[in-house]
Amino acid sequence: MIKSTSPSFQLKKGTAATAIGVIFDSPLYV
Repeated sequence: MIKSTSPSFQLKKGTAATAIGVIFDSPLYV
């Protein structure tokens, strides 16, 4: 799966991915 916590992922996708990444990381990965 895509690691939304990955710096490169957030940098490439931008703020939207960062926000989505945080939302999904909190319940699913953390």
